[in-house]
Amino acid sequence: KRQAAEGWLAPASKKGRAKGTGKVGGKAAGKSGGGRGGIPWDPPWDLGVPQTINAFKVLVTDTLCAALLGSQGSVKDQIQQETGTKLVFSNRGDYFPQTSYRVLGVYADDETSILAAFDHIMRRIVELGEEERKAPPLAGPELLGKEYGEYVFRFCVTRRMCTQIIGTAGSVIKKIRQDTGAKVFIENDTFCGHRSARVIGGSDNILNALCQINELVQRECEDPDFVPFAGVVNFGDKDEQHLDELFADPGGPPPGKGGKDAGKDSGKGGKSFGGKALGKNGGKPAEGKNGGGGGALGWSSAAAAAGMAGATGQRHA
Repeated sequence: KRQAAEGWLAPASKKGRAKGTGKVGGKAAGKSGGGRGGIPWDPPWDLGVPQTINAFKVLVTDTLCAALLGSQGSVKDQIQQETGTKLVFSNRGDYFPQTSYRVLGVYADDETSILAAFDHIMRRIVELGEEERKAPPLAGPELLGKEYGEYVFRFCVTRRMCTQIIGTAGSVIKKIRQDTGAKVFIENDTFCGHRSARVIGGSDNILNALCQINELVQRECEDPDFVPFAGVVNFGDKDEQHLDELFADPGGPPPGKGGKDAGKDSGKGGKSFGGKALGKNGGKPAEGKNGGGGGALGWSSAAAAAGMAGATGQRHA
């Protein structure tokens, strides 16, 4: 009864297999100390996110967040109604670790609904990016790439998801780049089991890349790791070690070399990722070309997962 009331049952399944807590409870319990029936009484994810088959986590600036919310949530409501998605923002002042970006969870039961939401988000990025071009911020633009006409779309993924999008020796991400003309990068550093990523290019290039990334990601929405992945929207109140263990990639680090031109292609990538980031092993901070976080690998990934139950109004403000 408590599990149902708190809304952290397993996600809806394309095959209808997920009922109750099932595998999710067992895995989480094994890594977090467990509880009755193999279910941890202190789940590592946010309670109350929508219970859907698919999900994707976007990283947004405060300005972009305000534009997507609109006055009293009017824009958010319109996007939800037109796309069939549910949008859940991290709490005010709660950012993805080592950045100044809030997390936007996009939840739906249809992959195409998430793509439709990307289109709305991209439109706002272009509008705000052009405002940055006309009146550049003192700290540098956050939504513009280095070349004219380039914009930046950010998201976050787990380490395991990286390996699925990269492919053997980077074959999958190379194909995405070739097919779409977009530049796609994922940061080296992992925080709470997640890594931030960027897609850079013209709006159509970005959307085409996200279409392929989203398709690959949603193939994995049956994995039990996607339940806590979809549920983690607020990072400020989470146990980093707990999430690192929960989202550990059993296959080890992804193959292939990092993109040597990651800093060059990212525009103001260093600034847009919140300046210094901790080194890969927790040691001396590493800096990118523009003072950014520890360089970017030459691959990309996206994230999706299934969520829990009923959205809370608190995360929409």
